[in-house]
Amino acid sequence: MSDITSQKEWFSILANVIDTPIYTARNRILNGQFKPGMQAPLGRLLPPIDHRTIGSNELLIELDAKSFAQNSKYALQITGYLNSQEIPHYVFWSGNKSLHIHIFLHIDIKDPEKQKIVREAAKKGCNLYRDIRLRLCTEIVEQSGLNKEIIGIGKIIDLAKLNWDDIGGKNTLIRCCGGANKKIDKVDSSIIKGGYKTYLEAIPNQKPKENSFEDVEYPKVIDVWEIDETLVTQVAHDFIEASKKKKKSERQESYDGKYITLPCVQQIMEGMPRGKRSYGALAIALATRIDGQNIDEAEKLLQVYVNNCSQDPIDKFEFKEGKEWVDWIYKQPVPFWNCGKCKQLGVCDIQDCALHKELYKEEIEFFEKNEPLELVKKALDYMVVGEDELKMQLFILMLTKDLNPEWSIMLDGSASSGKTFVMKAVASLFGELDEEYFVYSRITKSVLNYAQVYAEKWDGKIVIIEELQGMKEAVEQLRIIISEGRLNLISTVEEKAEDGTKHHTAQDNVVNFNTLFVTCNAEDADEGDQLASRSWILNTDQSLEQTKAIVKARLKRHTHKVKDLPPEIHIIRGALRTLKKYPYQRILFPFGEDIAPYIPIKSVRARRDVDKITRAIKTSAYLHQNNRLKFEFEGEEYLVADWRDVFWIFHYCGGAINASAQGVGARDLDYYEQIEQARGNYVVEFTIADVQRWLAAGRGTASKIMANLSRAGFYENDQPQGVKAKYKKTAVSPAYLGNITCESCDKAKIQGLWLGKWVKEAFPTCLILKNLSREIFEFELEFMETLMKGGR
Repeated sequence: MSDITSQKEWFSILANVIDTPIYTARNRILNGQFKPGMQAPLGRLLPPIDHRTIGSNELLIELDAKSFAQNSKYALQITGYLNSQEIPHYVFWSGNKSLHIHIFLHIDIKDPEKQKIVREAAKKGCNLYRDIRLRLCTEIVEQSGLNKEIIGIGKIIDLAKLNWDDIGGKNTLIRCCGGANKKIDKVDSSIIKGGYKTYLEAIPNQKPKENSFEDVEYPKVIDVWEIDETLVTQVAHDFIEASKKKKKSERQESYDGKYITLPCVQQIMEGMPRGKRSYGALAIALATRIDGQNIDEAEKLLQVYVNNCSQDPIDKFEFKEGKEWVDWIYKQPVPFWNCGKCKQLGVCDIQDCALHKELYKEEIEFFEKNEPLELVKKALDYMVVGEDELKMQLFILMLTKDLNPEWSIMLDGSASSGKTFVMKAVASLFGELDEEYFVYSRITKSVLNYAQVYAEKWDGKIVIIEELQGMKEAVEQLRIIISEGRLNLISTVEEKAEDGTKHHTAQDNVVNFNTLFVTCNAEDADEGDQLASRSWILNTDQSLEQTKAIVKARLKRHTHKVKDLPPEIHIIRGALRTLKKYPYQRILFPFGEDIAPYIPIKSVRARRDVDKITRAIKTSAYLHQNNRLKFEFEGEEYLVADWRDVFWIFHYCGGAINASAQGVGARDLDYYEQIEQARGNYVVEFTIADVQRWLAAGRGTASKIMANLSRAGFYENDQPQGVKAKYKKTAVSPAYLGNITCESCDKAKIQGLWLGKWVKEAFPTCLILKNLSREIFEFELEFMETLMKGGR
């Protein structure tokens, strides 16, 4: 077989044998080298393909000695043993000096007792396929008469191709048959050397000559190695026994000292996996040294740690390896603690770390202040001129990224009104660009081919899309991501039946997203309409006063040396990182029903907007968590939002709440009020020219305002296309908070005020906000305890 059709046939054969989803990638040039590009599910990328993922049931012996002759020698010994045991295997030349021996396993446990042992091991965290791969590889190497020392990290048989986490959904790439192994000449970049990975019927003594894609050979079929049930059961049994020993050794020593008792060090003491064990020993040695313990005490703790570490059959972690770090640390004159190592090991827990609280005292105290939002506003005032409501709304709503956001944020306004600038400025409070927030000019539909990659990259982050124009197809998918938090993609893959006939079948690929999207729409476009009901809709200030203030501030920057970022930004970024993450379901507001009178309900949008409002209230509690009630229930900590959070959300986001309910911006509601006052009771129909006169606005601005208000249902234009528009008020306008009755408020009715304005005037005198003393917290605690017990 050869060429593109042959590689497609080969992948069809692989897909019928490998029991995990296959992802593929093509080569790309990065920094003068050929590297794998974005991964895509099998069938998404058309051949020629250069790389694929290894299957869980695929034992790969990748021989990568310094010369082809050495690899050939090792391969002949290994395949000689495999042939003697009638173990099916397939040898490939990598296209350079390496040889790859692929063995495909078939594991089927039928005995009920053996199934029970395997299930018990799985419950304890056993990665069964990985452990089987490691054990079989060791046995094959030893039975072939080779030293098992050739297996290891960076050794001739690299552990990366054997010891990867298939349980955790991870994978590792290997060059596929037909994949190019190309290198750019270091002297002359126009020269590209290398061949294509190809199947070998026999192993040559000398390195094959460079071949072409059309020269590649593929196996006609794949036979699997039936693995004996006893071996599988033994692997599971060994893991269970090792877990028992680990628990026993964990109780052998008690910990004492400031650094030894840090949460990260205690987690390290429970044992680290392969690849992290050596650094774990370093951290323990450093902790004991700084705590003032002698070297004998350090070695006792080290022994406990070594016993707790994972001990894979081909690469055991021994006491002498860890002792080298102890000896080295105790020779240093002035050792110092380094949190970076614990972060690399993935054991850093800032929420429960006394050292972190000591080092970042200033950042932690930031959110212990009564009004941290005032400090946030001070920082935003430094970066953004005016826009007092908008920038605070953006900050609070961007914080919902930590609470599984189900809505996007959309800024509406004319071109050059500063939408993108404000979005970026507020996002910068959360961290660095391309770390905590990402900015894209636009997103095309093709990016969905790499949905899995971007879902991981954007997890818990802010993604700013500068413009929506021209991306209608992508928006159709984007609104699903926002509403559902995932994409369920179906692609077609080609399969081959036993009789040799081909057919196409569908393949599911579910990608989960936990991302807050922020975008803007400068024109009257369909793209924005699709997201309106799924968005918080905000407006920039387009007044003449705001323009004057911006011009003055920009000119000032040309005459004075001014820093772009406020002095407090590092404290705010650090403080945001100290916030304890609570799942949305574990932040509770006991008096949710009491805010019902303040939510517009005539529009069907209320069904979605009520969740927006409650999510925002819980976000305020999350921000103020150091000053909010907490309680434990069934081992989980819950956070309680109170009426102060209602006040802050309605104070800063009241206009946005009402505007989002109508599907227009808060500024459009201001314009609506002005138009209605100017129209009075006698003007039934009016034109764009009338709106220009009433609002002192240009024709483009007036047209956009009327387009927004008409789309939301406030006005209608029944003139045919091409005829001058005449607007009139609709018979049934959307919900508008013109009359609000509040029994708790000493103002019986608030006339002619929409929610944003109402909250500023009514809330200061509202009785429900007058008692924010300790009594309300005690009542909430009693209420929550009753609720958790099933009462009301």
